[in-house]
Amino acid sequence: MEEEVEGSILHDDDTFLEQCHPCYFHARMYIEAGWWKIPDLKVKAKAHFTKTFMDNPDPKSFAKTIEAIYAINTTCPELKDEVIKFIVPNMMMFWKGAGVSTTPPVLTRELMELVPQFTYELFPKFLDICCDKGLFQQLADKRPTDAGATLLTNL
Repeated sequence: MEEEVEGSILHDDDTFLEQCHPCYFHARMYIEAGWWKIPDLKVKAKAHFTKTFMDNPDPKSFAKTIEAIYAINTTCPELKDEVIKFIVPNMMMFWKGAGVSTTPPVLTRELMELVPQFTYELFPKFLDICCDKGLFQQLADKRPTDAGATLLTNL
């Protein structure tokens, strides 16, 4: 039987890690590097996380990545900032899918309910963009049925 390292915030019982998306793996390495105070690994993991995040089309991998980053026992504000930075300008792709009918959206209501801190950080940034682009005024000038399409199209 493998001995669990005392104090590790992540455990080896994560079978998902065996077939996960590289973005999830790099998020986990970043978290572990922070826990074990290995700054070089943390820098390298963040760089790889950033490179692979936008290529994370699988809803399960995306959700697991967000859950890992926003877990109560982790501290990774840099990764949280990266996630929000990538999602907000690409909201349509994350919410509606990559534009291909067979590609499911990765940002789901279930994920936002499961990780409320993620939603709490995402929503104000989304509203900032809407305000900066004057989308609320555009919505006020349109019929209610056109409003949602206008909002997502103009992001």
